[in-house]
Amino acid sequence: MFTQLHMNSTFAERREMIVKHRPQYYQLSNQTSGTLQKSDIIDELISYEGSWPAGGIISTADNMLRFANAMLSAYHGNDQVQELWTPETIGKIKPDWMSDNEYAKGWQVIHYPDDLPYPYKTLIWHDGGLTGVSTHLTLFPKENMVGLTSSAVS
Repeated sequence: MFTQLHMNSTFAERREMIVKHRPQYYQLSNQTSGTLQKSDIIDELISYEGSWPAGGIISTADNMLRFANAMLSAYHGNDQVQELWTPETIGKIKPDWMSDNEYAKGWQVIHYPDDLPYPYKTLIWHDGGLTGVSTHLTLFPKENMVGLTSSAVS
């Protein structure tokens, strides 16, 4: 998929890979002064490919927007891909904090009622991260718009 979307700056994180401008993971070394240090735990995790689902894909904002736009195009034009955003039944295991959310194959789907004053009625989001970095991708399919944030707070 990365190749088809020309996401040439997106990689599955591997410790031994040399990646120009590789993002680094940090953690607070001193709560009072707010100084940061490189996160050793992440270096250790990255040597195991099992960390990939939790934030093991490194990318650029440009590449993430390519991915987001592909997801919007798929939402609007490909019935087979709609399964990605078709909510699964999770019934009684659904925690209270997910009251407005539905879970759909790795994506959270929210449908707001028409009587709420939000400028959008449907949003689809996914986030991920490890110590020192997190990314949140939101699709607003009816508005054909995406939101992308990346933060040093995870």
